[in-house]
Amino acid sequence: MEDIAVPLGQLAIVADQAEAIAAKHGQRLLLLGHAGDGNLHPDIILESKDGALPAETQAYIDELLPFVISIGGTVSAEHGIGTIKKKWVPQQLSPAVQTLQQQIKAVFDPTGILNPGRKF
Repeated sequence: MEDIAVPLGQLAIVADQAEAIAAKHGQRLLLLGHAGDGNLHPDIILESKDGALPAETQAYIDELLPFVISIGGTVSAEHGIGTIKKKWVPQQLSPAVQTLQQQIKAVFDPTGILNPGRKF
């Protein structure tokens, strides 16, 4: 899942919640990050040979990200949104901000060849 960012005062709560949600969905969690800026990497250890995202891992993501947003966090900090987290962008960013980001991308990628299928 790459990364999330949360308010500094919420780090311990998010770490505990990430561990609880991972355990609930039978996932092995590796929690790393940059505690000084609220950036966490709640990575699930996958054993998939075909590269597919297991349903249990998707369930973990689908439970953790709304929680992160609800406490004032973001679904991405230093890495891009990608395909796994793009459905959560509308819950985090207003339509006006999303439109602005699309307009900025269009300036640098008018033919849409960079990161096709990604949010921006």
